[in-house]
Amino acid sequence: CASQAPTGSCWYPLPGTLSQLRDLSSLAKGFSDFLYQNRRLELFRVAALKLESRPGESPGDFNVRLADTLRQRRDAELDKLRQASAVQQKRLEDRLAAAMERVDKEKSDVAAKTTDTVISFGAAVLGAFLGRRAVSASTVSKAATGMRNVGRVAKEKGDVQRAEVEVQELQQQLNVLAADIEAKATAMAATFSPDQYTIETFAIKPRRSDVYNVRLALLWEMVPDRGLPAA
Repeated sequence: CASQAPTGSCWYPLPGTLSQLRDLSSLAKGFSDFLYQNRRLELFRVAALKLESRPGESPGDFNVRLADTLRQRRDAELDKLRQASAVQQKRLEDRLAAAMERVDKEKSDVAAKTTDTVISFGAAVLGAFLGRRAVSASTVSKAATGMRNVGRVAKEKGDVQRAEVEVQELQQQLNVLAADIEAKATAMAATFSPDQYTIETFAIKPRRSDVYNVRLALLWEMVPDRGLPAA
């Protein structure tokens, strides 16, 4: 406002209640009492999160801060879930890798022993056939060795099947673990959705000590001439 009145301005007289005052201290005290008894600071809060709005913060800004807070808490919980599952996942993956190596090894052993058996047994039969003589002790020994190898091959094939079953079981366990993590992550996303939380309004009453440094000033407002008597 201007510090000086325009040239030619007139001053309207003060109301009698003001002109009789020596100062404005009594009015300042009355205004302080009014503020203490009637004014309230309205804020927003989400009680479940112990989150409150700041003085002057609009509902929209508070909603944004609520969403940010929920997102940060959700991410923290997801990190805990991943860390808790990482050990079990690593253990299953290591067991799966070892089981797959055993399958490859067992298959290689079966292939090698199958070839040895065919050669041993086939050589004995062919030797007896080409010799056109009674089966010798050597021929019988070779045939017996071939028959024993047949039993070993069967055992090796059983080992392969067991190893393959173990691989399937470990893969299934990993699938179950992944589905469990996904289900928990989905549940967390729903839990930390802003729609799940109620925003309520509450008011804070000032303390006497909150109302301080109240200063009043007397100002004249510049208005058009209304025919009132000038001071």
